[in-house]
Amino acid sequence: FRNLVDTTKIDKLISRAVSVKDNSPDVSLDMLKRALKQAKSAEYTSGEAMILFNLGRVYVALGDYTESNINLNSALTIFETINDTESRINTLSLLGMNHSYLGNFDQALINFQESLALAEEFNNDNITAKILNNMGGYYYSIDDLESAKISYLRSLALKEKINDIQGLGACYTNLAIICTG
Repeated sequence: FRNLVDTTKIDKLISRAVSVKDNSPDVSLDMLKRALKQAKSAEYTSGEAMILFNLGRVYVALGDYTESNINLNSALTIFETINDTESRINTLSLLGMNHSYLGNFDQALINFQESLALAEEFNNDNITAKILNNMGGYYYSIDDLESAKISYLRSLALKEKINDIQGLGACYTNLAIICTG
């Protein structure tokens, strides 16, 4: 019974930390560090993984991609252990974006490709479309405009299929940048 109470409290702390991440990343960071201690103490493995993932996101907001990757890789290890495929996909995609920002383009592509393969296997068009959009940005950043265009077009087709209006706008904008750039 104690673990259930502890995990509910931890989940609420995670939720609050995520809700303030964009406006107050330092506050979010402190909350997540507290939650991490509690999750480890309660042996709440899936909670620990989600906290590490969100720490990775907060460190991105703070511009510390190296620290983000440390947390994301730790989360990824746990997600693999507990067979949480969707979280693995999202973690690999964020790792790909981080490595791209850091100029580690070979590792970025490896992360994106692994994320995309899992997403397609998981059969989730929404996640697949987001990854393809991220890959388009990666290809654009390395000046591979043809691969960027292909990724954006594949993402666009999926976003049309799932009627993601906001995502469609992003795809059209990205394609326009390539065509006019």
